[in-house]
Amino acid sequence: LGVSIVGLERALLHYTKEPSVTPFDIKTVPIDTTPLIPKQTRAEVSASSASAVAPVVTRQDIYVEQLAAIPEFADLGNLFKSSEKVIELTESETEYVVCCIKHTFQQHIVFQFNITNTLNDQLLEQARVDMEEPDGYQVVSSIPAASLPYNQPGTCYTLVEITDPDVVSGTFLNTLKFKVRDCDPTTGDPDSGVGYADEYVLENIDVSLADHIQRLVRPNFAVSWEEVGEENQVVETFTLSSMKDIPGIALYSFLYYLSSHATFRCCKTND
Repeated sequence: LGVSIVGLERALLHYTKEPSVTPFDIKTVPIDTTPLIPKQTRAEVSASSASAVAPVVTRQDIYVEQLAAIPEFADLGNLFKSSEKVIELTESETEYVVCCIKHTFQQHIVFQFNITNTLNDQLLEQARVDMEEPDGYQVVSSIPAASLPYNQPGTCYTLVEITDPDVVSGTFLNTLKFKVRDCDPTTGDPDSGVGYADEYVLENIDVSLADHIQRLVRPNFAVSWEEVGEENQVVETFTLSSMKDIPGIALYSFLYYLSSHATFRCCKTND
């Protein structure tokens, strides 16, 4: 099965805790993703094959474990997918370095913000990202990073509900809000004062169709396509005028936009 073992375990556990007349659906289990293991040489592979094979831990499995440990996310269901690339919301040389990872669930998106305070004379407290949502989405809650000392990364989260299932894309406007306490640059000890509120404008975050699509490898794509049914098929037209190399770059840009695989050698193009 091309599914995450950790995800399958959690899905079965969730299903048994809440009995239902509906049979368990294996399609609700997150698929397996690229393992977080280094490449091995031929000698290392030969040596390791003689020993017991350890379970492969994927990037998706790690996110599943991390999010499951947060009580506010316990009832969201199975994690469908996490964004493949980290979204940089600031420049790397700025006072506060912030990046984002999107975690898509059935009816929610969890935005994970990794924050680093690069100012050695400041201690940030209760740091959170205030998000202005587009139509079709509703901010539910946020979990702040309690304390961000100098050069020690921290994480905060924002939970957003998908209120309109027909809306798959939108742009979120983001502002990092926090309390600042001055501190000794040498020791890092904060002053006795209560500090003051401050904020920092971040780059926008786009939610796109790719956040709702998971790559799957099908042995027989034609059969799988027919099983989907015409009622679930969508026809759209894409403008590729900005692409100079239509047969090459445009095709792979299209696959990236849809978070999809090429099949039936359709990635082969004619000049």
